[in-house]
Amino acid sequence: IRLPETMEKMGQSVFYGCSELKSVRFPNGLSEVPDYTFKRCSSLEEVILPDCVTTIGIDAFKGTKIQPSLFQGKKIRK
Repeated sequence: IRLPETMEKMGQSVFYGCSELKSVRFPNGLSEVPDYTFKRCSSLEEVILPDCVTTIGIDAFKGTKIQPSLFQGKKIRK
């Protein structure tokens, strides 16, 4: 899924449990991945984040195939 470039904010748990979701591309204007956004999205294996993302919420990727090491080295608060 490619989120629209006009998107500036998303709510918590917005994709919670979407087991068919495999890939997500964030727009340049989005700076936060809220708490539990992709929790239990068991097929999620690719996330493309722009450099403007500075915050990843609690358990945002818990229960996915995304490894926390993916975000090391970026200026991201967890």
